[in-house]
Amino acid sequence: MHNSSKPFLALFFVLFICNACAARPAHERESAPADSKKDTITVMSSGSEEECVELKKGQILTYKFTSSRPVDFNIHYHGTDQIHYPASQSELTDHEGTIDPEQHSFYIEEQTFYCLMWENPGMNSARISYEYAIKEK
Repeated sequence: MHNSSKPFLALFFVLFICNACAARPAHERESAPADSKKDTITVMSSGSEEECVELKKGQILTYKFTSSRPVDFNIHYHGTDQIHYPASQSELTDHEGTIDPEQHSFYIEEQTFYCLMWENPGMNSARISYEYAIKEK
């Protein structure tokens, strides 16, 4: 290989890599912040799924979801003595809300993990699209 072809190959390689990066959709190039999430899940008949998040003092959790079938939904955390449910409702196809841990009577500062949980009591699977964000007060 001639020395004059090396710069050409290097330029070709750089252009190839840049083109590959630009060809990816924007949502693949930019990742969502760690304090928010948007996803779609399937909950099988008589099954459940949960998404746990860490909430620190001074933060709140906003959330919403839609479901193809009625599901039971709760947000819970494990206290020192039992499981606590700051939110719990049955037969929902959509819901949104806000959780402020410091407004719950069983809040303990050491408890930082809250779990959003969907249970499917139906005979068919449920497709659930959800999103949440953790925000500073």
